[in-house]
Formats: sequence, structure tokens, C-alpha cells
Amino acid sequence: MNGQTPTNLPTLSAAPSTRWSIMLMLVSSVCGFGQKATLNGFVVEETSIPIVHIVRAAPAKDSIMSLDAPSFTPASEAGWLKDSDEVISVTQGLETRAYPLPILVWHEVVNDKFGDLPLAVTYSALSGSAVVFKPGQNKDGTPRNFGVSGLLYNSCLLMYDRENEELWSQLRMQGVSGSVMEQPLEQVVSSRMSWKAWKSKY
Repeated sequence: MNGQTPTNLPTLSAAPSTRWSIMLMLVSSVCGFGQKATLNGFVVEETSIPIVHIVRAAPAKDSIMSLDAPSFTPASEAGWLKDSDEVISVTQGLETRAYPLPILVWHEVVNDKFGDLPLAVTYSALSGSAVVFKPGQNKDGTPRNFGVSGLLYNSCLLMYDRENEELWSQLRMQGVSGSVMEQPLEQVVSSRMSWKAWKSKY
């Protein structure tokens, strides 16, 4: 048990019966005089990544809804999870939580807290990459809250922060547009393993 308190994982939240099909479309910067170039409502005229490498994977921001302040259930009650299902495991202090990929694939971003420590658990369904970050703070000192932009960079998730509506790259682990460009995100150690392995370890 390693002195840790296990048995925490998000409960399965309601999800639409169908998921937006991923249709990648190369971006062309087409805008009229005096208009700003936008994708899914995000201004992309000033970015640290090539605009032509940004693609639309969903018709609008929040077409895939982030999971905010998730509730948790004991591992013993998670009978719906198969032993072969994968989870992202995060430990802070004496507590370990498992974030199942069957949930992350529907939400891609989980805004969570370990006590007073905010965390952003992210998963890119297309590339299969999973990264956990400390989200940092807004100008007023509150934790950043991330949503799913519906855009991808090099097949990886582009999140957006809800205060500034600026884009952040999971791949680069930093802001990539506007006022947050090149601001870093601090990665948090996480592990990816099967549900069977997680139960055995914790």
C-alpha cells in the first residue's frame, strides 16, 4: 500500500450517445479586411506555432466538454472498469487517484483539486498522449480552468483557458497564443497503467 490512500477515481459522467467524428481540416487563413483570423472562435493571428499546423477536430469549442470538479468513488465500487482498461495515476501526498481513459476519452480535460492543489489532467484522444499539469493562476490569483478548444496541433490537444480564451499546447506544455504565448505549464508526475496493475499497486 506504500502508506498511500488509494481507491479514488472519477465517476462516469453522462456523455452523449455519439461523439463528434474527428475530421481533420487543414487551416487556411481566410479573412476579410479588418477582420481577425479565427478558428473555433479563437484568434490565431498571433501564435508561437504555425497556423497551418493547427487543425479543427470538432466543430466548436466545448463540443467536447471538460470534466470540472469530478466526484470520486472507491475502487471497490468501480465494477464497470475492465482489468485491461488503462488509467492515469496521480499521487499527491498520501493520496492516489486513478483517471480512467474510458472517461478521459469523452472529456480530454479534467480540472481537479488535491486539497488546495489544482491539477489539470489532459488526454489527447487522437495521439493518445496523457499529461498532468499544474494549471497556474489567472491574474486575480484564482487557478486557471481549462476547456477543450476543438483544435489540434501536431495531432495533440490544444486547450484554452476560460479567463483569457487563449490557446495552450499539451505537446509544448505552454501557452501558444496571445497574452499567454510561451508561458510554461508545470508538468506533474503521473503514471499510465492498466486498471488491474493500479489495483495491485495501490
